[in-house]
Amino acid sequence: MWFSSLRRAGWNCAYALPLRVRKPLALALAGYTPLSKRHWYATRLLEDFARRQPENFQRLIWSHHLGRAAEYERAHGLLSGQLSASRMLLARDLMAVLESRKLSPKRVLDAGCADGHFLRHLELSLSLQNATWLGVDIDARALRAGERRLAAAGSQIRLRRGDLCHMSDWIGEQAFDLVLCAGVLRFFNAEHAAGIVARLLRHTLQLLALSGPAHRQCDNASLKGSEIGADCSYIHNLDAMVEYAGGQVLWRRWQPAGRTDGQSLYFVFAAPGFGN
Repeated sequence: MWFSSLRRAGWNCAYALPLRVRKPLALALAGYTPLSKRHWYATRLLEDFARRQPENFQRLIWSHHLGRAAEYERAHGLLSGQLSASRMLLARDLMAVLESRKLSPKRVLDAGCADGHFLRHLELSLSLQNATWLGVDIDARALRAGERRLAAAGSQIRLRRGDLCHMSDWIGEQAFDLVLCAGVLRFFNAEHAAGIVARLLRHTLQLLALSGPAHRQCDNASLKGSEIGADCSYIHNLDAMVEYAGGQVLWRRWQPAGRTDGQSLYFVFAAPGFGN
């Protein structure tokens, strides 16, 4: 009882600090103390920030590899040796669409690749000859870990740091046959997510594969706008974003939560429109 009261008092004192003080404190707790593996301490200090500014909160935790970023790498990264069931289904659907349309991509981009685990799965599964593989992410720590593990495995995948909101800084005039953006758009507000979809389509030659959380009550394609989920991430209508950018939806999947490793599933595969 006394310990719970003391802990509650401690959190109350912490929350009394201004946000400009709690941000560096959260980063210190996550990275420089014996609590470094207990990232929930760091993210809990910023709960009000997450509610008020969900996109900025997500940018903070992913760029500093804390909270969800660290948990994701441990559970699903290259070191874990396995993909989640939802990512396995995404890979299966992707390969089915590529086969049905007789597409054999030679240049592949994963925008928001973490440590490159999904690209590595595709590299092994698709067996593309002389293909170029590029993964881009904002999480420098995950990228460094991924580079070491991919090099040790003899992979051809290249990883680099980049911000999807500043795509021109790293993509230049490059074009890719296959572009992936899986589970990343949920961390951007509607305006930024739509802009990212449009820019990715402009650099896509054959197929753009998107995924995000499914709405629990209705098909995302019926949403009039984006909503904020319980985990302070966004639920988007990716179909509408593709169509608004001039692309064509070729295939899609919508499944509510609970059917595949507890995750809701919303996949949209699109082709660039005329003139993209």
